[in-house]
Formats: sequence, C-alpha cells, structure tokens
Amino acid sequence: MHLEFQTSPATRNDLHRFAGYDLKLLDRYWRTIRTVVIYSGRVKEAQDGFECGSLVYKVKNVHLNRLDGEENYRHLSQKIESGEELSKSEVVQLIFLPLMKHEESEGEMALKAAALAKKIRDDKQNLVFAAIIALSDKYMTDAQKERLLEVIAMTQIEQWIKEEGRKEGRIEGRIEGRIEGRIEGKIEAKIETARTALKKGFSPEDVAEITGLPLNEVLVLKRELGN
Repeated sequence: MHLEFQTSPATRNDLHRFAGYDLKLLDRYWRTIRTVVIYSGRVKEAQDGFECGSLVYKVKNVHLNRLDGEENYRHLSQKIESGEELSKSEVVQLIFLPLMKHEESEGEMALKAAALAKKIRDDKQNLVFAAIIALSDKYMTDAQKERLLEVIAMTQIEQWIKEEGRKEGRIEGRIEGRIEGRIEGKIEAKIETARTALKKGFSPEDVAEITGLPLNEVLVLKRELGN
C-alpha cells in the first residue's frame, strides 16, 4: 500500500511523482502496489490517473469530505467517554477526523480530536497524537499548534518530543563545537605561519596575501615580534 496525503487536487506532476515512487518500489520488491491518495475535506474532486501510450496509471482517491465528521465525532466521543476501547478502524477515524466534513476548521477539529485522544488510556493515544502532529503542518496555524502542545501536555508523547529536542540540541552542540574547533585550529595555524614568515623577513603585505589574514592583524603580529 502506497499512501499519499493531499490538501489540494493532485496535479499531473503529482501523479507522475506517485508513479515514479511505484516504479521504484516495483523494481525493488516486485510486488503488487496499490496507491491510495487521501484528500482532506476541502477537496471534492481530483484526477485518479493518466494514460500515456502504453503506460496507464491509476490511483484510488479517498475523499474525506464525503464522510460526516460531526456524526463520527459524536460516536467517538460517546465511546471514549464511556471508557470503551476503540477498534482499529475507529482509531483511524479519530486520526482523520479533522479532515472530514465539518462546520469548524480542520485545525479546530484537530484540537478536538487531540482532546478526545487524551482520554484514551492505552497505547492508541500515542498513535493518534503522533499522527495529528505529523499532519498538523498541512492544516494548522501556528497558534493552533501552540494549543495542540498544551493539549498533549503531561503525556508520554510530550516527553518523547522533549527528549528528541534535547538529543537534537546535544548533537547540534557537538557539531557546532567541532566546527568552531576546526575554524580556531585553522586560524591558529595561519597565525603561526605568519609569525614564521615575518621572522624570515617577509613583508606584512606578502604575509597577508600568503596566509589570508587581514593586513592589520599581520601588522599587530609584526609589532609583537618587535620587527
């Protein structure tokens, strides 16, 4: 199964790109590939493929605007509030709830879906949170993303996000430290070369040209050497 997610109708270039992915998968695994394009509630119609000579390509379009988001929200709310376990298909409904047909915006429905997920008491909660966060760039404003972080506060997924942030910070710090160390090492090497050249009687202008150091810095080195 090759899944694609679209918030606007797929263009010819999009379909060519999907077909390219499928050909690469076919070349690697030689297995049946079914491509499904999931459209948010804003998209009512979209192309499902193209023909170009011997090449015929078709995808399965799933239009979430044809699903009643209000009814699904009521059903999921009642089941979660009563403490019943969600089925696999209901978990999928909760993840894609914001993209179904609603009166409210997708971002607001994502916040409602996250609030429902917070009441789930098993590992399905993390799956729903992760999926909503992954899709949030497609339809949430920055303000709504901030509110989403407030909703997931004190949950395991928040701890994972923080831990990933700390890891990235440590990695970036190590990389920056290495880069700074290399730069400082190169500068020190240039300064040492400049000192040696000045001692041998090279002019400050020639030393600046050879080492790449600014002329004023070379002149300072010359004064320090007493030349």
